Amino acid sequence: MQREDEEYKESLIGISEEMEKWEARLKVIKTQERYVKYHLSYYKRLLRNLKRLFSFKAFVRFLRFMFREVRR
Repeated sequence: MQREDEEYKESLIGISEEMEKWEARLKVIKTQERYVKYHLSYYKRLLRNLKRLFSFKAFVRFLRFMFREVRR
């Protein structure tokens, strides 16, 4: 009986440790998700502002220039 209780407690400890690991992983994933969302909103805002500054043709020329610069 006592041995079964000890095994049960050990299994609970193992489960709680595993849950802590998964909670930590989830926290990291949520942090990464916030990071990605922030950058997406930043670039969307940047594109919106650039569209306002340029005519469509000038905007397309600017994008081509930027993509060429990024590829280098």
